[in-house]
Amino acid sequence: MDKIIQARRERLVFRFGFVASVVAIIIVLVLTLLQALVRYTTNQNFMFLGGNELEVLTASAFLMLLGLSYIYRPQKHLFE
Repeated sequence: MDKIIQARRERLVFRFGFVASVVAIIIVLVLTLLQALVRYTTNQNFMFLGGNELEVLTASAFLMLLGLSYIYRPQKHLFE
């Protein structure tokens, strides 16, 4: 019974982390495209996120995906 509950918990944590990282990547793409559009049409100095926030958001999203893929990599003892 404990293995079933632990497996469900692991799947839930994986799904939550995966969805959070996908949403972060989508936000990065949308912000980048909107910023490029506004810079092209209106103001060359326009920024949605000033400083290095967009780069930090991008790096954190990809590092979260990298961490999830490392933690939940296939192993023999997980399928026993």
